[in-house]
Amino acid sequence: MRFAWPMGSLSPIKWQKERRDRTPNKVKAMERWRGGSYILDTMDKADFARTYATSYDQYRALLGEFGINVQIEKKNITYFYPGQKRGKRGSKLGKKYDKPFLEESFKANDQALQSNPKLHAFLGERIAALKANSGKHKFVEKDYGAFTKAPRGSDKIVYPSDVELSHSLVPIGEIRRAREHNIIDYCKRNNIALMTNGKGETVLKGREYVGISGEEWINHKNKTRGTVIEFVAAHHRISLLGAVAKLNNNPRLLLLEQNLGKSERGYVSFYIPKQDLMESSAGGKKLSSFLALRGCKPELAAALLKDDLAQVGRLE
Repeated sequence: MRFAWPMGSLSPIKWQKERRDRTPNKVKAMERWRGGSYILDTMDKADFARTYATSYDQYRALLGEFGINVQIEKKNITYFYPGQKRGKRGSKLGKKYDKPFLEESFKANDQALQSNPKLHAFLGERIAALKANSGKHKFVEKDYGAFTKAPRGSDKIVYPSDVELSHSLVPIGEIRRAREHNIIDYCKRNNIALMTNGKGETVLKGREYVGISGEEWINHKNKTRGTVIEFVAAHHRISLLGAVAKLNNNPRLLLLEQNLGKSERGYVSFYIPKQDLMESSAGGKKLSSFLALRGCKPELAAALLKDDLAQVGRLE
């Protein structure tokens, strides 16, 4: 059978190119790394670290708090996700995760800091090095390509000196304090149902592929893992910084989002089941109607619910 394309219409190749050009970068990344969810999780956390770091050492320290080891060399940067033997070069993940773009981001964050009086008041002594004798804040040029060297191939996360961390926009101590919260205790306080599986392991009810311990959760389906911070972010549909602020009861941290921008989560490993979910048959009908109204195929509802990609809850 042969097909003829009408005059004036797009050729198949041109149509596909235009479609790719319209596809958001996050969707492209998800298609590219299909089956590699831990890579998407790495990128998401790197987005957070890049939003607030002003040096490689701070960037590495922020990612280290989420268990991601960053190996920095003269020309390359490599990311090692916990539980994965092989790392991913920044150049393979995309230009936002490679050295030239990162150094531009560090400088931009420094410049944003020095022009923000509210942040100066919030960070206090941590930015004393940026203060001029006149009492005004002055931008200090520095080498944004500098970093603390670490042995090549080391699986140990390298943390910068206390002096370097003291100049971090995101107080590392706040992240560490948030991580001290116990995930199981958090679930009990927030009526999130857990259960014990046949192996005697604590898992998230409704997401039995998510194992829960006090300090860590592991998604055994897609090999991602994290701390109470990511768990709270998924529960409340908020950013990682928002989760830290909530766990520590420190809303002032959100000044960073208000003044430097919010690092939106482009990837979430799993969604925590809602306690007010509709029964599958009623929920399927509601979702089918919703999809039809949006011009989508209503029959997709069954697959979305089966794969835990959608939830339908009751209105209060």
